[in-house]
Amino acid sequence: MFRDKSWQFETVDKLLEAQKVNRTSIGIVTPREITNIEATDRPEEDARSFEEKFEELKKTVEAQRAQIQMFEDAIPPEMKRLEFLKSRVMVSWLCKAKDCSGHRMQVLDWGLCELQRRDGSAAAVNRMKELCKLDTYDLKFFLGTSSNIRPAS
Repeated sequence: MFRDKSWQFETVDKLLEAQKVNRTSIGIVTPREITNIEATDRPEEDARSFEEKFEELKKTVEAQRAQIQMFEDAIPPEMKRLEFLKSRVMVSWLCKAKDCSGHRMQVLDWGLCELQRRDGSAAAVNRMKELCKLDTYDLKFFLGTSSNIRPAS
């Protein structure tokens, strides 16, 4: 994927253009500059929605469990309780477009989320800042086009 030029895009605009022309849904964009990394609080509605979805999932698993007696031993007795993360690690950055006004996105990385669960948002933000040192790392962002890619606000 990283060597295949068809996955590589100089700018977010070129990725979005490829989506319109040939339905490209994902691509790699290399940031020109990282402008900010922060943890932002999530709205209370997100926590309520998380709890509702988790309870529905538990009900579904319990119903399936009751129906599949022969596999009872293979199903763990308890579902792992996922912790709701009250904030999201966000990165603001510029792509290589000359007139880029900036992009802002949530970082979706399993290891970073586990660090945030274990050590808190400040630790996750500090780790992301370390990883976003463009003079040290060849940083690439894996972006999808199915959601609206928001400009930085």
